[in-house]
Amino acid sequence: MSNVSDLLKQGLQHQQRGEVKDAEAIYRRVLRIDSANSDACHLLGVAALQQRKYTAAVEHIEAAIQRNPRVAEYHNNLAAAHKSLGNLDESVHCFETALAIDPGYAEGAFNLGTLLKDKGLYERAAEQFQCAINIRSDFAQAHNNLGITQKYLRQFDAALGSFDRALEIDPGYADAHYNRATARLLLSDYGQGWPEYEWRKQSFGGQPVAGIAEWDGQQLVGKRVFVYPEQGIGDEIMFASCLPDLIRSAGSCVVISDSRLCPLFVRSFPKARFLPNGTSLDQAQLQSTDFDFQIAVGSLPGIFRPTIDSFPRREQFLQVDPRKHLQWRRRFDSLGHGLKVGISWRGGKSRIVHARRTISLDQWTPVFSVPGLSFINLQYGETREEISKLFQQQGVVIHHWDDSNPLEDLDGFAAQIAALDVIISVDNSTVHLAGALGIPVWAILPAVPDWRWGLAAKSCQWYRSVTTYRQDAFGDWRPVLNRVADALHRLSFAHHCDQKNGAVIPSV
Repeated sequence: MSNVSDLLKQGLQHQQRGEVKDAEAIYRRVLRIDSANSDACHLLGVAALQQRKYTAAVEHIEAAIQRNPRVAEYHNNLAAAHKSLGNLDESVHCFETALAIDPGYAEGAFNLGTLLKDKGLYERAAEQFQCAINIRSDFAQAHNNLGITQKYLRQFDAALGSFDRALEIDPGYADAHYNRATARLLLSDYGQGWPEYEWRKQSFGGQPVAGIAEWDGQQLVGKRVFVYPEQGIGDEIMFASCLPDLIRSAGSCVVISDSRLCPLFVRSFPKARFLPNGTSLDQAQLQSTDFDFQIAVGSLPGIFRPTIDSFPRREQFLQVDPRKHLQWRRRFDSLGHGLKVGISWRGGKSRIVHARRTISLDQWTPVFSVPGLSFINLQYGETREEISKLFQQQGVVIHHWDDSNPLEDLDGFAAQIAALDVIISVDNSTVHLAGALGIPVWAILPAVPDWRWGLAAKSCQWYRSVTTYRQDAFGDWRPVLNRVADALHRLSFAHHCDQKNGAVIPSV
């Protein structure tokens, strides 16, 4: 069997170099020599995991477990395969089995904690991260994830302590720096939060241009500044609230932004030049020597918003196309005299964030029960099936126009938003766009929201027109939707009284 042992070592060497096909060939050769070899089955499963062949990974690792059920690592990797397939309950069971076999398996406790965190089972997750730390005190990732979990449990001092400990172990741990930064920003600690927020660039963010110095707040009179983009549409809109400050300070300003935002930004900030994302300096007939400084758009708040008092008290900073706005206003007027209410119910790109922010339409019954309103679909993505199902089950009509496509035409979508009386939305880019336009928007937020929304206030420092409605407890949307419905009743009554008295509530 020494030949088998040597072959397995060769296979692992190939696998560690990324030569997965060569490794697979060796593991299959081992199984031809020794069909009962559990390690070869397990490593075939790991190779399948590396190639995102999750069903095959489950089959191979289960075969390994049949041959040798008492290896914790087998169950740990089977859990990983099930997690990738979305079989979360099965994944939890496999992680628990791994820990029952080896209670000192720190990685297993960490992985189980991560899965429980992603499922929103924060107290159980914290227990597992602490278990991993008790086994291995220098487990920086476990300290970091414990901090994230403590944040969602609203244990903010403990969370900051966990991030501190992770960074004591690994001072260059970018994710821990970023998580500590966003925890501080959530607590409105901008003095410490913004400088550390720069660590996001180690994990994600835009691409700076070689040969241009980074701007860090020095005098800009007569200077030429290049601004590069990062993150998503909502982030670009929110950070664009700092562009008027930059444009006033600089001699000239060139901004790269998502192409869908360019029409809005060109109209709203006429003293800057805007180029669609993906445009190279060569294509724009520019060179790095044309600029004195560059800065990521997400770094602007660190310079222009150092405290809460530095946020401007303006109603809006984006301007819609007046012609498109009038077209939408006429459409909405044709629906009757009641309030025109835009709604959006899904948010978050990743499965985990999506689950935390999204409120399915069947949960909106308290809002839909308010009489005399016209509800307008503002949800991006495919919605026909959900809207049809809602009508069939509750008789609720959500008006939808096929020529509105928020994913492609943000300028038209902005005009649509601006023609409404109020918007009710989960945390997504619709809230940012409505807030930037100064349109009343009620943002429905989780108990511990994204850092930008802060913790307690109903108002929002980024947008004056945003009112926040927050969960009392994680996962429980009913009380917050009841509060939204009550507020909508009051707004509808006031609107009705104004109409009877001959007044019209302005939409912009």
